[in-house]
Amino acid sequence: MKRIIALLALICCLAAAIFGCSSPAPESSSEPAESLQGAAPGVYGPLSEKVITAMADGDYSMTVAITTEVGAEGQEPQQLVTEAKTVQQGENYAVQMPDAGMRIVVKDSVSLVVFDNQKIYMDLSLSGLDPDSFEIPDIASVISYMGEGTGTVMGRELPYEEYGAEGGTSRYYFDGESLAFITTSAEGMEIVMEVKEFLETADTALFDIPEDFTQIKSLDELNSLSAA
Repeated sequence: MKRIIALLALICCLAAAIFGCSSPAPESSSEPAESLQGAAPGVYGPLSEKVITAMADGDYSMTVAITTEVGAEGQEPQQLVTEAKTVQQGENYAVQMPDAGMRIVVKDSVSLVVFDNQKIYMDLSLSGLDPDSFEIPDIASVISYMGEGTGTVMGRELPYEEYGAEGGTSRYYFDGESLAFITTSAEGMEIVMEVKEFLETADTALFDIPEDFTQIKSLDELNSLSAA
């Protein structure tokens, strides 16, 4: 159960990172952004406009490799890389972590945790997490374009466009016209997302719960299956 909670927390961090609810990007040898501080919501950078518009319209799919630094106090931090796919269509939202065989599905105001390998699912509230923490904000109303610059991320020097939101900023790095990375940093945790694929359409299959999946209605049921 602790592993499930940790994965759910990582998913929550992923949603926050994507939608700009974060602090400045990880330390890099970067030129400062040409400041447009105070720009009104709805103003986007020329490179990121298509990406942000797709997110604002609520119709996209994105696959990323998330790199986070983890480690106990006093120990050398280690890098953890996790692949995730996030999909949004209107107010419906899903995050899949293929390596863990699980996904979060928020559909028609119902929040579920789905364990695809075990063919089971449960209400998110059973995990002890607040389903409201997975609500997706209207990105167009919560971020403001701050400017552009050049930075080094994972050994590559790329142009970025920076957005501000309550609590910090996010940087969207581009390779040509393609979104390559999103970086954030908040409360001592650094997150680097390498964008493997970005599509301006939702992969709605991630919202589906197959008919042969069984609903788990208590933690005792889940724990008994995990111990089996």
